[in-house]
Amino acid sequence: MDEEGFDADEATLKKKLKELKELSKELRLRMKETEERPKAIASMLQSLNLTSGFLVSMKKLPDAKEIYAEKDFTDIEKVYTETKNWFTTNWKKHNESDPTKKPVFLSKDILYEQNKLDREMVYLINKAKYYVPKPKPKPKANTTSEAGKNKTKTTSDENAKTKTTDEKKTEEKKGEKKDEEVKKDEEVKKEKTEETKEQTESKDAPKEELKSEKEETKQPEETEKQTDNKMESKKEDSSKHHEPEDEL
Repeated sequence: MDEEGFDADEATLKKKLKELKELSKELRLRMKETEERPKAIASMLQSLNLTSGFLVSMKKLPDAKEIYAEKDFTDIEKVYTETKNWFTTNWKKHNESDPTKKPVFLSKDILYEQNKLDREMVYLINKAKYYVPKPKPKPKANTTSEAGKNKTKTTSDENAKTKTTDEKKTEEKKGEKKDEEVKKDEEVKKEKTEETKEQTESKDAPKEELKSEKEETKQPEETEKQTDNKMESKKEDSSKHHEPEDEL
């Protein structure tokens, strides 16, 4: 080449260059892969970790059944398992292969498989991002207001109801206790009033006896007075009858 190079024409030089490129093709590929493959492997591992976390979180969404169809779950799981199996098997083959030969685990193949997985995951993320919940059906006009209220009440309202019922029960119990105490107080007052009546009656009884005795003593005195008055009237009458005789 050194001897023929100075006098060779352009066609022969291009031919020799092509031969050299063919001979160094595998060498240059191995050099390129030693730089690009580690980056592609790290990117693939990151995508696999994100997808596995997304699979768990998407099932826990409150409106997951409305956002995603059953086919969405099966498709992402299928792509994830296929990509993971392909990546692990080929990485294992690459580690077991001879570094002086053509590599079996190329960076472009890694990026291709990664793009399939990322595309499926981005589709599902956008589906949740732009999801608009369906409006809740309004209650019918013919239904009563009480039925509508019962349908629209939340669990917090139910808890408030239970609290109010408990408070009412406690208030009723307190009211019952107060009523019992009032009844007891009234009974005690009645007993006290009855005792005071009995005591006053026992005090008034001797007074009435004294009055009756006085009245009984007064009656014979009056009768005596009446008899004396009668006797005196008789004497006066008799004296009147005797006075004319003396004059005669």
